[in-house]
Amino acid sequence: MLLGVLLLAPLFGPAAPSAPLAQERGPRWYSDLEEGRRVAREAGKHVLVDFSGARWSAPSRDFERKVLARAEFANGVDAGFVLVRLDFDEDLRARRDRSHAARDDALRERLGIEVLPVLVLMTAEGQPYQSFGLEHLDAGGDASRVASAFTQRLVQAQARAASLERAVPEVLAAVVRARGAEQASAAADQAIGLLASAGEHPLARPLVPLAQRALEAVGIEPERERAAVGALAAAAVVDDALIARALRLDPANAAGLPEAALAGAFRGLQDTRRVPQLVARAEASMGSMPVFDRGRAARLYGDAAFWAREQLGDAGRAARIARFALALEPRDRALRTLLESIAGG
Repeated sequence: MLLGVLLLAPLFGPAAPSAPLAQERGPRWYSDLEEGRRVAREAGKHVLVDFSGARWSAPSRDFERKVLARAEFANGVDAGFVLVRLDFDEDLRARRDRSHAARDDALRERLGIEVLPVLVLMTAEGQPYQSFGLEHLDAGGDASRVASAFTQRLVQAQARAASLERAVPEVLAAVVRARGAEQASAAADQAIGLLASAGEHPLARPLVPLAQRALEAVGIEPERERAAVGALAAAAVVDDALIARALRLDPANAAGLPEAALAGAFRGLQDTRRVPQLVARAEASMGSMPVFDRGRAARLYGDAAFWAREQLGDAGRAARIARFALALEPRDRALRTLLESIAGG
């Protein structure tokens, strides 16, 4: 899955310069990611990579027309991004007339991109942190407004990533510099707080071990323990021990810790052998635990319903969970559509 792969470490090392794509007008698009990254490092920007099939793909051409060729896009991304376009054929193979074709193919495969077009945002060091496709375009309305709204999403994602790119190393350095119990405690709290606010963002992953280490401390204060559990739940780094800890700290879900931990366990699920236990936990919570955050709970039970149907093959069980989630009135249109299909099935 693309989202999982975006948590990978930087993908590339240095490379020799190459010429940018020739453009009569509009923003400059580079054809070589390594060159784009070099320019981005020099300019203090991030990289926006367009995985495109515009030579044959109607959706790619439509995306180009609606967004990438418009002035709203060019003006919006100029301050934060260097632009790179990688061309692929109908078999999703990079153009063979380029010296970096094999590298482009490897990148697409590592990111799990199987449908074009996709925009991937990454740091100048090569760390991918978010992706966007046609599903992120508004359904209709004025063409200028659609392009502006989409571009604003890109700009906001870059600003958030740039903030984390600065803040995470500062927090890690504070942990290393800490002398004495008081400084170490303050640095740990700062790291846990930043992880809680960043959630699953790839650039916050270096903070995960600090939150885990805090939970291993003997005699940890309850307030810090709750904060660390919440931060790891937000980052979707959840095992059975963390779920049990959340239930112990907040048995009535008064602060939303068990709900957050279970939701994080589903979002971060990598081993499908955990599915039966997680679905059972979700079902148990439906009858015994009040909802703390309706939006998060709807996603939690939506995940449980999906896995009950897809992994466990139990349509009736999935429908019951889906109906419970629908009663929470989720605002996310895609989630609501999925739940309705499961509930009706």
